[in-house]
Amino acid sequence: MNGDGQSYPCTVIVDPTEKKASATGPIFGNEGGAIRISGDTISWTWMLDSWSMTLNADSTAHVVKCCMGTIHNGTVKKIK
Repeated sequence: MNGDGQSYPCTVIVDPTEKKASATGPIFGNEGGAIRISGDTISWTWMLDSWSMTLNADSTAHVVKCCMGTIHNGTVKKIK
């Protein structure tokens, strides 16, 4: 993910029931919550942070984290 001029790794996990998701990274730890689904986008909130992940046709997804007015975004790739 990118934000504040920095780049850092992020892992997003959606549980098999598609009811919860979590994002983990070295800057912010583990931020999970119940998901909402709208079309190809899932979103969730953790405390004051909001997350969204929009699926792409090539097994990647665009991820956006909004934290206190700061936007972080990047692309994640599906791994089995």
